[in-house]
Amino acid sequence: MKLFLNLDPIKLEIGYELGFGPSAELAELILAFKEDNEEILFHFIEYDKTKDSHKALISKMNLEQFHAGVLWDPDYEMANRVVDVLKRKSFRKDVNVTNEQWIEEFRKQELDDIDNGLKNEIQELLYDMCTTYELKEYPESVRHFIRPRVKYQNKLWLKHADVPPHFKSVLWYELQTKEEIVKALEYTDFWFSCAILSKGTAPEHFNAYLSYTEEHGLEAGDPDGMVLYIQIRDKARMLEKTLPKLKQIGSVEVIGEEITYDNQ
Repeated sequence: MKLFLNLDPIKLEIGYELGFGPSAELAELILAFKEDNEEILFHFIEYDKTKDSHKALISKMNLEQFHAGVLWDPDYEMANRVVDVLKRKSFRKDVNVTNEQWIEEFRKQELDDIDNGLKNEIQELLYDMCTTYELKEYPESVRHFIRPRVKYQNKLWLKHADVPPHFKSVLWYELQTKEEIVKALEYTDFWFSCAILSKGTAPEHFNAYLSYTEEHGLEAGDPDGMVLYIQIRDKARMLEKTLPKLKQIGSVEVIGEEITYDNQ
């Protein structure tokens, strides 16, 4: 791993040393930044799906994949809903036609030959069923895990990336153990973001804010793999207390000079 102290935010290039996906090692990486008097607040970002600038593209891809029979639909739930649309739009009244036959006939047609109004309605249906932008759209197990742990709900955006136009709100929920962190990574997304802060403190007063993502550079020497972006209040504390714990997880090459951070 490479720790770039000369960047703002600080960047820890991890590659795939911790594997790909949720893991106990990833939870240990997060816990390395936490001290005994602190708590971890993961955030769950909710978006407004009607304002997603990629909605048209996503909808088109969903329709094409469903028509080709490759859109993930293990319980046939989407197919049954599409059949309802087909029946409502059709003059056909044969009650002996099964849902499977409706879908088979739909997929035999060329997409370009299908009525645009029908395609648009199916696209809207599939977009609504395939996109999960708010907690209420997630499975019950996920909702029951996150909702009781929520301590704050606000519009605080701490990521170093620009705020997307369809951003709606953030749910900040507390995790206390490595097992809870792993479960959160499994339930939502291992591309996590979280704040580490003194107990009873609001998220904007974090001591550390971590954002984990994947990057693939275009030039030789660019990072390839997983990257942790680190916003830190007290760099001296990080070097004294966090860095030794990171080195217990894996080899860390420290690069760059110190950065002075204003206290907030």
